[in-house]
Amino acid sequence: MLRHCTGPAATRDRALILVGWAGALRRSELVALNTSDITVSDLGAEL
Repeated sequence: MLRHCTGPAATRDRALILVGWAGALRRSELVALNTSDITVSDLGAEL
């Protein structure tokens, strides 16, 4: 399913799916995320 994602909206959706899966987040936790909740460094990203 994720391989068929194209365009900006699909890229956003793919990122949300992967962040939710990797963080074992509930739907409510995932949709409540803001860009300010994410810290990006050379080592990766942290929620």
